[in-house]
Amino acid sequence: MSEVSANRCQVVWTGSLKAIVGADNKMTWFEFYDAKHEEYLKRSDIERLFQAESPVNSKTSPKNSKTQAKAKNKVMQQTPTISMSELPNSPVTNWGVSQPLQEFLEVSFLDALP
Repeated sequence: MSEVSANRCQVVWTGSLKAIVGADNKMTWFEFYDAKHEEYLKRSDIERLFQAESPVNSKTSPKNSKTQAKAKNKVMQQTPTISMSELPNSPVTNWGVSQPLQEFLEVSFLDALP
């Protein structure tokens, strides 16, 4: 099962989903087992985090051009890094599902109680 959240993260669950529907077309049994889940980000979103933010100034003296070229080469040689705070927030709750899905499952459970 898979879901894409508002912040463009995709959550993929591995497990089982069982539902039993009676003759009256009402669900009499619903079981959702989440063995594990993985969160994925789109490559384009990650690439956007690594983009350089320094615009090139075309009106510079020759001496400044050499200095800027050296600085640019030094920046390009560094390994790009991002901090955890730059990543989108996780759409997954402590139960391993998104908040909307958790609320749906909770309401379904409460409706099933006698």
